[in-house]
Amino acid sequence: MSGQRLVIPVLLGSVRSDRQGIKAARLVMRLLAARGHEPVLVDPLELRLPLLDRMYKEYPRGEAPAALEEL
Repeated sequence: MSGQRLVIPVLLGSVRSDRQGIKAARLVMRLLAARGHEPVLVDPLELRLPLLDRMYKEYPRGEAPAALEEL
């Protein structure tokens, strides 16, 4: 697997206005990119994911919110 470029999701777990996890997520993304990988930030605030509502698997097929379906 050495030298293989990977697409790696970086999950941010907070939507609070004063969240600090974004700093760690950006650091992880920079470190992954420096190693030649392609980090993708999964930010529930930016994607407007329905938090604490239902898990994706609990929705009938094709009926999850659009942002969740796309992710």
